[in-house]
Amino acid sequence: MGDEHINKNQYQKKIEQCKQEILLNPNDANKYNEMGVAYTNLKEYKKAIPVFLKAITIDSEHKAVLYNLANAHYELKQYRKAIPLYQKLVEIEPEHADAFFELWQIYGKLNNTQKAIVAYQMAIAINPRFKAASNKLAKLYFKLKQYGKSIKVYQNAIRFSKKTVEINRGKVRFDNQTEVRNKGYKDYPIIDSLEQELQDNPERYQFYLEKGIEYQKLGEYQKAIEALNRAVELKRDSGDAFYELGKAYHSKEQYSEASLALEKAVHYLPEEAEQIYYRLGIVYLKIGNDEQAIESFEKATRLNQELKDAYFYLGWIYNKTKQFNRAVESYEKVIRVDPQYVNACYNLGWAYTETGQFRKALEVFKKAIENNPDDADSYYALGWAYGKLKNYEQAKKLFQETIHIKPDYIYAHYGLGMTCLALGERNQAFKEYKTLKDLDQETAKLLFDLIYS
Repeated sequence: MGDEHINKNQYQKKIEQCKQEILLNPNDANKYNEMGVAYTNLKEYKKAIPVFLKAITIDSEHKAVLYNLANAHYELKQYRKAIPLYQKLVEIEPEHADAFFELWQIYGKLNNTQKAIVAYQMAIAINPRFKAASNKLAKLYFKLKQYGKSIKVYQNAIRFSKKTVEINRGKVRFDNQTEVRNKGYKDYPIIDSLEQELQDNPERYQFYLEKGIEYQKLGEYQKAIEALNRAVELKRDSGDAFYELGKAYHSKEQYSEASLALEKAVHYLPEEAEQIYYRLGIVYLKIGNDEQAIESFEKATRLNQELKDAYFYLGWIYNKTKQFNRAVESYEKVIRVDPQYVNACYNLGWAYTETGQFRKALEVFKKAIENNPDDADSYYALGWAYGKLKNYEQAKKLFQETIHIKPDYIYAHYGLGMTCLALGERNQAFKEYKTLKDLDQETAKLLFDLIYS
């Protein structure tokens, strides 16, 4: 019971953390996926589904999200909704044996025997060593009194278990969810059986690499780390393994270990240096090492001048450290690459205000509103900029629009009260004070003192 409580707290903490990181980068499908996995681990499938759906709107072909979303529908017995997701997954990745396996599960529950057989045949064709699939297909044939086919499936399973293992990328998949769901098939732990047979096989490195990659896709980061550490022990100059290990440590929030692995990855895998430096920048940002983060992001942008997210984080760091001119330069580069990058427009506007460029701030705040018409923050910022230019009528309208979108926006009420004072509308300013009293006593007192000063 104690362990369950600890795990529950960990998953809830993960959900809140993902929500915060999504605020910083709302287009990160992987973060939505991680949040959905946390809900799934809490068995809150109805909450997981809309999170996975949001990830799909960002990346409609995100294989891990499609798989996790389908599994959530499966757990809720929404089989008709799960089927097209598994089908889309196998269209994207025709060698996704686990998707065919899950399709069989559903078709079996829906008594569609022929489709179940086809799904299992596909799973086994992709991965002849998928013992659970072979076992179920053989039993299905036996149930249908097709004894010859049943025996052949078993014979093939035995034959492949004795053959020399040949593992290619994407050919073998590891799915702990399938193992948990099919508790009656513990005699067929594919990972364990492969691992035993690979003890003296030169393909061991590739096996552990693939194992680590697959565990990452499932959100099983500790298991991924264990497998990938085994891979780098077997091949110490493997850039791929160090890169995947760095990503796994990053996801596990072990940032110091992540930085060490990624530094080695960039040495052994120069062709991926752009993305590795970018991820290193994120890791150093998490550690609080702004200097190293800046260096990493700058290296990434030198390799790819279109890497907008790296420029965005550079701007964010420069703004945080009050290097506003550099922040302006970085955010301008983001907008050059992607004029509709809402957060960059918004942050650039504030950077302009810090450097006294209020008219430029007006333009980018307007652009932010154009890109996201329901963003209360952008309306507030535009009103604030108009106020700095003493265009109080425009400022008043924008603060009112901000409050229309978000009635409890404290600073918008304060800004509106200040603007009304500037326009000589003292009674209206007092109304804003009364509203603020119910929202934030301290801010209300500031406005009160200005009204009666």
